[in-house]
Amino acid sequence: VTGGSVASPPCGVTYSGNALYFSGGGTREVVTQFIDLRQAASITFYLGIGSTDGDCEQSNSPEAVELSIRAGYSSWSRLQTFAPTNYVDTRYVSVDIPESMKVHSVQIRLMQNVIAAENYDVWSIDNFEIHSIYDRTICSLPCISDSFDSGSYNREVWDVVNGGRVTRPPCSSATSNGLLYFDQTGTRQSVTQNLDLRGMYAISFTLQIVSYSGICSSVQSGESVLVYYSSNSGSTWIELKEFVGRNFAIETRVTVPLPRLARSQSISIRIAQPSYSNSVWSVENFEIYSPDVCPPLSITETATIIPPTPTPTTLSVCNDYSDNFDSGTYKSNLWSTVTGIRVELQPCSLSYLQHFGMKFFSSSTRQLITGVLDLRGVEYISFYLLSGSSSNGCSLPSSNEGIYISYRISTSSSYTTLEYYAPDCCSSGSYVRVYLPT
Repeated sequence: VTGGSVASPPCGVTYSGNALYFSGGGTREVVTQFIDLRQAASITFYLGIGSTDGDCEQSNSPEAVELSIRAGYSSWSRLQTFAPTNYVDTRYVSVDIPESMKVHSVQIRLMQNVIAAENYDVWSIDNFEIHSIYDRTICSLPCISDSFDSGSYNREVWDVVNGGRVTRPPCSSATSNGLLYFDQTGTRQSVTQNLDLRGMYAISFTLQIVSYSGICSSVQSGESVLVYYSSNSGSTWIELKEFVGRNFAIETRVTVPLPRLARSQSISIRIAQPSYSNSVWSVENFEIYSPDVCPPLSITETATIIPPTPTPTTLSVCNDYSDNFDSGTYKSNLWSTVTGIRVELQPCSLSYLQHFGMKFFSSSTRQLITGVLDLRGVEYISFYLLSGSSSNGCSLPSSNEGIYISYRISTSSSYTTLEYYAPDCCSSGSYVRVYLPT
């Protein structure tokens, strides 16, 4: 440990109690002993950089903190850089250990390359841990959750709560000890920490939106609550789902499937009400769950949409809902519409393809539509996807040439987007998995 010591930081850059606090005038770093990481999965800790409290000034972008790793005495490999502006308030950090570093004799380092002077650009870490790959076998259901039953929100889940508090709302019929209740003026939102959502499937919580002025009643218009995600610590937010106020006068369990780009590392989830006039709302039993690691809790929907029974193709369940195109053509009993496409041997040198694949090449419409399928009991769609290539006569796509995966129920005339793949998503070929909504 250089340039730091265990102390109770004067500026509030800590999670609780003492922390490893760096304020020295020269090198500032902490380096572990050589550790055997063959059974390790991730590194977690709380990090604070600078502060608006006490005598500590807020750090600027050059004074970032870096997390690095190396095997033996090889060169350091940077895992992540933490920008000071994102860590003025102490935040929980989780970083996965790369497979190449899951060996014996590995060191981990946190350091700050640039400082203004001693006692400037200070930072601290707290509750440093290295987690085993076996941690997940004992996780409770679900893996990430907050019931609010303790009377406060869980700081390991939530980073910011504005305009709300944990209490017993006047309009709730729930039996739990508390809900996250939003009735205050100004910004109304709850934002999670940066979470590792790889392998996760969906967000789920109980939602109620009502008009309250002595009695509980439905809101008449607007007053929506929205769910967003961010992959850059909240610099930009992408909308996942809007819940219109008039539909949630009673407490309703909602589920929001996570798109592929949100099932990643360092993802923030935000639940917010951008505008309101006379409504209050609450969140209860917040969960982010995985069907592969920790199955979801039993969820009872207050309203279930049951689509009309389709007339399925002659295919049997699951095993025959596939096409590897290796016959040199596509299965006509699976696909009902094929436009602007041909089956080729290793199109654009897609490395995953040992035989044939389907290539979209037409200058007009390009689409592939299945027949009407019975998808009861089906969880996801998967395939290998190549979006443009610089090899074998294939060009890279332009910025507006993304790919949409959509579905529709047999009686509907319009399609609903399941997933959008940006043009630069898969220029080298990627395996993709698209989860089906319930």
